Amino acid sequence: MKEYILITVCSEKDENGNTFSQRLSLFWTQMLRQSPEEFEKVYAESSEFENQAGVLKRKYAILPELTEFLKNKFLSERLNVLDIDIDDFYSPYELTAQIGCRSSTNHLTSWGTSLATFTVKTLFLRLRKVFLNKSGSHEHFYKCRRTKW
Repeated sequence: MKEYILITVCSEKDENGNTFSQRLSLFWTQMLRQSPEEFEKVYAESSEFENQAGVLKRKYAILPELTEFLKNKFLSERLNVLDIDIDDFYSPYELTAQIGCRSSTNHLTSWGTSLATFTVKTLFLRLRKVFLNKSGSHEHFYKCRRTKW
């Protein structure tokens, strides 16, 4: 079974959720286009932002070999990264508790939200592979994605 580590990305102080979300979306879109092999090593993201003293945070579960690459990529895009504990590994089952559960009274909903996040990414990656196998080109995949989704 694969084990993952967590990386936490932080917003600027008092940055609103929409702006931070847009910056993350832009980052991941570029990551998918420029480094698809590395993108596939990102297993999951938390379903909600955490807010701690005006700083928004989002956690990502990644394969350990991606740590330095992703940290440098985040920093080059002016996204702040908390220190990463490279000795703290999680199984896919443990990740739900670490990045999916937001409330101790609502575990079932949190599990479903977290599972939906995993499922959407898995579906997206499978569709990408289908398009690549049929066309042999990333551009065809992105063109279809832009026009039909």
